Amino acid sequence: SWADTEHIHLNRTPSKLTIDTGASVSWYSKGMVNDNELWRIPGTLMGGHALPTSTGMAVDSMALSVHYQPHPQWSAQGEIATHHDGNNQYTVMMEQLQLNYESKQQRFNAKIGLLEPEFAPLAAHQHGVIQFSENNLLSDVSLGRHVHDRGVHLSAKPTSHIEIGVETWRGNFFPSTKGEQAHDVFLKTHHHFNDWELNTGLWAMQTHA
Repeated sequence: SWADTEHIHLNRTPSKLTIDTGASVSWYSKGMVNDNELWRIPGTLMGGHALPTSTGMAVDSMALSVHYQPHPQWSAQGEIATHHDGNNQYTVMMEQLQLNYESKQQRFNAKIGLLEPEFAPLAAHQHGVIQFSENNLLSDVSLGRHVHDRGVHLSAKPTSHIEIGVETWRGNFFPSTKGEQAHDVFLKTHHHFNDWELNTGLWAMQTHA
């Protein structure tokens, strides 16, 4: 397979407006499964956006995001994107539409709206922000590849190396039952050792499948 990602970044300092756009294009000599064959990892559930690749060239994803920050502590962000669904069809979706508050002095962050989760990197897995053309199978199996849902995010950094947070969701993502709420808590650590960087994390989620 072959993949390429392009990004364009525009920043208008006086208006505090940032526009970001990116696309990921891949070519596969062979699809993940044959025609009329079920895409399923044995012993697991598959859902959400966890769809197989198909033969040929495809735009894996294309996104346009706008970030506006009128105040150092307040900002708003929106993003629309389209993803290849494995059948040479594309659907344009609003993936982020959120209001953010961040206090650097108190090391506190709050978000509300249509969000991308932060409890684990695999929850926000998307083409264009990863280094591989293939999808993360752990993300496919556990969360349907990537999550975007209406919710609330609260996080704090009690020290420069530790971040703790809680998120609550409407529950419109795999493996949740649509309309049932989902909740998660997470702990992240960040350490630097000369030229080395170590990031670790723990998270737990409660939902109705």
